[in-house]
Amino acid sequence: MKTKLLFTLFLLTTLHFSALKAQDIGLIGDFNGWSADVFLTTTDNENYSIDDFVLDADGGVKFRQDASWAINWGADSFPSGTGVQDGPNIPAIAGTYNVTFNRTTGEYLFDEVLGIDDISNTISVFYTNNLLNIKGYNGTVTINAFDISGRLLAKVSNAEIDGNFSIDLNLPKNQVVVVQLEGNNFKKSVKIITR
Repeated sequence: MKTKLLFTLFLLTTLHFSALKAQDIGLIGDFNGWSADVFLTTTDNENYSIDDFVLDADGGVKFRQDASWAINWGADSFPSGTGVQDGPNIPAIAGTYNVTFNRTTGEYLFDEVLGIDDISNTISVFYTNNLLNIKGYNGTVTINAFDISGRLLAKVSNAEIDGNFSIDLNLPKNQVVVVQLEGNNFKKSVKIITR
């Protein structure tokens, strides 16, 4: 009788502690050939996240628990939705995301992170009439101009740009100059020829 009681207590204790163990939630999909989970982190065993997650190609993804297909979530919506057990592959679009997932409700969000390339591609930089012109950006920028040997020719810190910006950097004539812009969420380098 004592042995049976001890075994029952052991079994209940083991079940209790295994229920408290955090479940591993991972992402798997076309981005990695469905070969291995990329695990999210949690502090409460319910809400999971991963920051700066790179999907390098369009394709399907799923969330799954403990790297097993026994419990997996999918849905047909992106960038947010509610995954269901054995649902369809989530039709993800290439990009960099902060991903959140709720294991209890199945709700997920792929929140796109605007990377350096995304922002810098919207900014145009050109040089005319001794002026450096910057268009397509609103915010604070640091501007550095270098000659081709890397010598600093001009620096402007914390320039406030409101869509269009022009500044005379007093650059030498007829030279190739590398202009580097750095803002809150971007960096961009452009070669210009001064005239």
